[in-house]
Amino acid sequence: MPYTESMLVLGMGNACLDTQLSLERLPGPGGKAPVVEQRHMVGGQIAGALVGCRRLGLEARFLLRSGDDDPGQRLRDELKAEGMGLAYSRVLAGVPTASAWILRDSSGERIVLWSTDPRLAVRPDEITPELFDGVAALLFDGRDGPACLRAARLARARNIPVIGDLDCHYPHTPELLPWIDHLVVPESFAPPPPSPRHVVVVTRGAQGATGREHGGAAVESPAFAVPVTDTTGAGDAFHAGYIFALLQGWNLAERLRFAHAAAALACGAVGALAGLPRRRQVEALLASGAAQ
Repeated sequence: MPYTESMLVLGMGNACLDTQLSLERLPGPGGKAPVVEQRHMVGGQIAGALVGCRRLGLEARFLLRSGDDDPGQRLRDELKAEGMGLAYSRVLAGVPTASAWILRDSSGERIVLWSTDPRLAVRPDEITPELFDGVAALLFDGRDGPACLRAARLARARNIPVIGDLDCHYPHTPELLPWIDHLVVPESFAPPPPSPRHVVVVTRGAQGATGREHGGAAVESPAFAVPVTDTTGAGDAFHAGYIFALLQGWNLAERLRFAHAAAALACGAVGALAGLPRRRQVEALLASGAAQ
């Protein structure tokens, strides 16, 4: 599938306002630690991945659900500034926008705490065929189970690949998994083996990733060795890079290498969106022959 500027990714799932607390080190159980710095930034795994897709040159349509509060307004404003398609977004009166609290230590590693009001869920009746007009790929985090399932079925009927960015299990997850074509998840998710339709990619941060498709041999892909400021946006960048490479028709090894380069660059700035790279930056890192 050749690259065109009109390639459109449809996304549904988490978008939030992050409060990032920088610490010298994360305290153990019962411990205390002073906050070195506090920042408020837009985040959320699907919001980040879609912004990553935009910066790589793809189009993005987001089924954003946010409250009518100040965090929701900031969320919408920043996503619009990134060129995000929000025609199918909804603002819910009296509902708080999703929030996350990120504890980041001096090594760049972090712990994430989050809160999402259930009223922010996308309803299955909001998943209509016209959502898929011009869509080249569907990305979701699996949180809104009935809506994700309907979206996946509509995508498959149109031969649109479904990418799952799942990082936790829900009661509906087993029913949803067979409808995901590309399952790109952290090692902690413990995904199933690939089915005849599945590509499964397991990411392990600095230890790289392993991909396997359609029962074939495992493809090992090392991560790039880069200075780390903050790992918060690395997973989002990895998914964006994987989707971009998928829509070029590249093989699994090429997809993983491009995704790793995007993720490495994302670690160079603080916050989920700040380090998400442009296509030319990823290509420059790949061309540099930098060690993985």
